[in-house]
Amino acid sequence: MRRFMTRVRQAALPLVGGLLLISAPALAQPTEEGTVITNEATVSWTDANSNTYTPVTASVDVTVGFVSGVDVSDPGAAAPNPGSSGNTLAFVLTNTGNGDDSLSVAETISTAGITVTGYDLDGSPYATLALLNDALAATLITLGNSVTVTVTYSVGADQGGITTNYTLTADSRRGPAQDAQLVPITPGLTAGVTVTPDAASVDRLPSPPNYTETFTVVNNGDGPDTFDLVASSNPAEITIVSVNGVAGASTSVAFTQGESIDIDVVYTVIAAAGASDVLQLEATSQADGLVTDTGDVTVNVIAGATLGIAKAAFRDDQSTPVAGTVDPGEFIWYRITVTNSGDTNATSVVVTDSLPDEVTYDSNDDDAGSPAWVITTPAANEVEATLTTLAFGTSRFFWIRVQINN
Repeated sequence: MRRFMTRVRQAALPLVGGLLLISAPALAQPTEEGTVITNEATVSWTDANSNTYTPVTASVDVTVGFVSGVDVSDPGAAAPNPGSSGNTLAFVLTNTGNGDDSLSVAETISTAGITVTGYDLDGSPYATLALLNDALAATLITLGNSVTVTVTYSVGADQGGITTNYTLTADSRRGPAQDAQLVPITPGLTAGVTVTPDAASVDRLPSPPNYTETFTVVNNGDGPDTFDLVASSNPAEITIVSVNGVAGASTSVAFTQGESIDIDVVYTVIAAAGASDVLQLEATSQADGLVTDTGDVTVNVIAGATLGIAKAAFRDDQSTPVAGTVDPGEFIWYRITVTNSGDTNATSVVVTDSLPDEVTYDSNDDDAGSPAWVITTPAANEVEATLTTLAFGTSRFFWIRVQINN
């Protein structure tokens, strides 16, 4: 016959209705530290004459040592508001070893998106992790029991949609047991965008060349976002060539929180002078398709420069118009006037005057305006005058002095 005896330390068990209630231990619970396990063996026998002898017993005791164990519960993913404070994560730290133990904790934060502002151990607050660990060192956790560590944190105002991983690691102070729990913290993203200019206006000649309008797009949401950019025109008097360097009328651009980017829209004007069109750039958040804004510029199609030229003859005093006849050998002045009656400035204006054979070139003079005329005589009895710019709605003139041939 074999007998097995175990002596186990046991807490007082409750009596209900005069009955002693004994709860069956959980199957996963290890044998408690300090438990003495006694193993006893007995031998009995008889001799050849059937005489019975007193049995002889031998036993051996073994004592259960300590094995550490710890479990950190998962408080679940967190979704606080950007720019918020007082957010909390509650971790339950359980002693899963086979004896009394105390714990220490460490934390890892993947980004600077959150800032831990304090800790709490079963209702007692601590300002720093070091102070929390001092309190944990003084807290004995009996086997199977737990404590709750609450972490309080704040979230940056620009962290919408950005995940920060917070990891709490607990270590047994008596043994090598360790457990960790990673919690993803993802603040909700509130999208926002503005596109300017609004209701601007610009005058353009019919193409060619291509024209460029620059719109400014600002991500004024509370986190990074990508915006779909679509250029359009109404009533389609212009053709979109590219948006932000991408051929076609649409593209997508990623923005950091608060970032402002100038977006160039390249287009051609296909309408005739007198028409107008509204060029638009619409930006739509990919995080929230309902968040959108549109900038617009009215493109007025105008006529180009229209130049006219007039020529008059004056006596040598440059003030008396020639009336009647002139005498051989007399000096007179020709005044050449150029007028821009169009809608835009004229550039590289060149006036060529091939003087008649009956006169001989003597000199020239300008109107003292700005920019100055550049007057040359590329050939005998030929005068060429150039002007870099002639503004629309203005006139400029220069003089040529000649002598009537004898």
